[in-house]
Amino acid sequence: MPRNDDSDSDSDFEGMTMCGTDDTSVSQVVTGGRSLGVEASGKGAYKGRGLKWKVGQTIYVKFLEGPSSYQRKVASIAKTWEDHANIKFKFVTQGYSDIRISFNSKKGWFSEIGTLALNKSKNIATMNLAVGAGEGAVFVNSCILHEFGHALGLLHEHQSPASPIRWNEQKLIRDHARVYGWTKQQVYSNIIRKGNSTNYTRFDPKSIMIYDIDKRWTKDGRSVPLITKLSKMDKEFIEKMYPFPEESESESD
Repeated sequence: MPRNDDSDSDSDFEGMTMCGTDDTSVSQVVTGGRSLGVEASGKGAYKGRGLKWKVGQTIYVKFLEGPSSYQRKVASIAKTWEDHANIKFKFVTQGYSDIRISFNSKKGWFSEIGTLALNKSKNIATMNLAVGAGEGAVFVNSCILHEFGHALGLLHEHQSPASPIRWNEQKLIRDHARVYGWTKQQVYSNIIRKGNSTNYTRFDPKSIMIYDIDKRWTKDGRSVPLITKLSKMDKEFIEKMYPFPEESESESD
């Protein structure tokens, strides 16, 4: 993810890797912000189901590779979502899995969206975390949170129907082709194209699901710094998506 500064030099982007989704079929189901797929029509690959896991579900996450230090780091950061969503991640290295993680530093950062992960063959990664690609720890931690947001069904906040961002498309596409090797279609799929879902909040520029945005990529100079933690709206929305049971009031004596 690029820094927000004035220079046009390639060095501005050195060592950075964009986060993205790896399954373009999600656009057939639902797109936009945190529109989560709760009420999705499921016209894509997943045969009529939305993108949401069952409330209270234990989601089995398998590491396909990677040193134990990477695995511990990922498990620790991913469990941040458990504080605000009624789901559990169970991390395993063998046996059944719903989500499978690889650590290929050359493939960047991506995740299948929600239950679309169940479409993949059981020996194929549904998420890649480029932990060893040389980025700083803050960036890595942010991207892990972001990708697990996708894994729970969250989409990009900058693609929300409520987003006010006006893209400088020519500059955006040129930079992403030059620096990240993205095609025009990838830029539209992951950044520009807005969704048409009705299940979203007001625009949240502090969401973990928004890319950091260089001011050169917008027509009005709008920029977004690297987001490193869940926003207040992230927490509220994911809890509505995966609600905890209401606590029963204890009877007074």
